[in-house]
Amino acid sequence: MASDARQYVIGPGDLYVAPGGSPAPSDDPTSAPPVAYVHLGYLEKPAEVTVKRTWLDKEPQQAQGTVAKFVTSTKVHIKTDLAQATLDNLLVALANQGTVTTVGNVRVFEPDFSLSFIAPIALILDGPAPQGGRRRTFASRAVSMADVTLTADRANTGFIAVEFELLYPEGGQPVRITEHIPGA
Repeated sequence: MASDARQYVIGPGDLYVAPGGSPAPSDDPTSAPPVAYVHLGYLEKPAEVTVKRTWLDKEPQQAQGTVAKFVTSTKVHIKTDLAQATLDNLLVALANQGTVTTVGNVRVFEPDFSLSFIAPIALILDGPAPQGGRRRTFASRAVSMADVTLTADRANTGFIAVEFELLYPEGGQPVRITEHIPGA
């Protein structure tokens, strides 16, 4: 089996999340996301959307080579760095395995790594498009696959690396990308 990966980059932008299955945003990337979505902050670095397909070659014994190709699996990932090392961003990076609570003026993150089922989230990634427009990437079901490392030193800028695997919704595709080009 052969595989290939295709990716494109969404320049710095904003990431919004909501529980999986939340309403889809408007196709117009200049519009505000639905109220169910929480703004996780600005993405200082570009986000990469990667589509990786695995192929099966059909090679009959009578043929001299491949006569057909079949896609056996397709995986879509979004990888980026959250620019703010907040407890809410840490919770999302750890696939919502835990809780963040506020008591008075103290916020507490309590991880719960005993969970075996990871509930998907919906996410919206808004950023620039060519020619000064806006691009919106939407996934109705995604799970965080990142290994999280937090470093406490002066050289660390506080980024939290995240990687989401996009899951296929029933009867749909894992990702929808729209662009608004001014003057078009």
